[in-house]
Amino acid sequence: MPKTILPHFIPTVLALLFLWCVRIGHPFLFLPVLAACNALNLLYGEFTETEIRRLLQFYYETRTARIVKMINAVLLTGVFVALFVFWNQAPRTVGETLGLGFLLGVVSGCFLVTLAHELLHGQTKAERGMAGLLLLLTGMPYFATDHLLGHHRYVGLPEDKTTARLGQNFYHYFVGSLGSRWWHAYVKPYDMPPALRKRVFRTNAGMLILNIALVGLLASVAAQPAILLAMFFMQCFIASLLYELINYIQHYGLERRTEGAPVRPDHAWNCYFKYTNYILFLLPLHSQHHVHYRPGVEHKLMGPRMPYVYFMMVFMALVPPWWFRKMNPLVRKVRQRSLVANGLTHTNKLKPWPRLVG
Repeated sequence: MPKTILPHFIPTVLALLFLWCVRIGHPFLFLPVLAACNALNLLYGEFTETEIRRLLQFYYETRTARIVKMINAVLLTGVFVALFVFWNQAPRTVGETLGLGFLLGVVSGCFLVTLAHELLHGQTKAERGMAGLLLLLTGMPYFATDHLLGHHRYVGLPEDKTTARLGQNFYHYFVGSLGSRWWHAYVKPYDMPPALRKRVFRTNAGMLILNIALVGLLASVAAQPAILLAMFFMQCFIASLLYELINYIQHYGLERRTEGAPVRPDHAWNCYFKYTNYILFLLPLHSQHHVHYRPGVEHKLMGPRMPYVYFMMVFMALVPPWWFRKMNPLVRKVRQRSLVANGLTHTNKLKPWPRLVG
């Protein structure tokens, strides 16, 4: 097996380590271990632009990379199911269950949701189908269509409530962003052609029905239905919270407003540390995720850099005064540099509607 493949299995190794911590009766041991593993950022270092180009070529152009992602998805699903089976084998207290639900939400938010986020853009039905399964396990039936037809189309514009505004704290953003996702998925879809709107509605309704069926299945097989469902809903909430936190730090303050310019690398914050990108399936290379890597095309890859390592940014966002003091001046610098470099016009032209996958 090529050496380049091995680091991409770090998320599954960490998930298996979490399962082992649960089995030996010390699930919270996983948190200091996960935190300590961030020292690997110092060991691996950061990607250079040349390394990013090679990585993206491997990640998006090779069959091997698609297989690696699918293997990770299958193994992570197995860990998720195994944990529920194990927890259902003996009486549990509410406190124990909510604690484990919190920890499982951390694992789900870090690994399952970020992998689903990546597989949604896959080339095959199998990849997109596995993304749907991971989203059902984490209680996010609305995510696929909202991400593809909402966030990617409107990123940085006033219409996109999932782009954090300058001066908006995370807690205000979380309520607005999560509410917007559900609202556009099940009440008022984004402005789109009628045929596409119907397809989106069917997709979202089907995912919601499947999620309700999953909850019913858990209740029917559980020795303590209320306890098991409490753990499931707790992990769903934490996974959603963690993903929204990640999205908050990746787009904070970087708006397109009404200029109508194409999405560029300076519309997302990036972390270039290798370990962080391996465990989050390249999500921290977020500019490239939005400008869309295409084989054979020369890309400008290096977007604005986060001032600290990724997980420190996550914790910093939970303390708004600390976050604003550090990030607001950086946002203003990036905005000014962007305006000067790109000579933006004042139109409000959107990209054509993307192909709805899944």
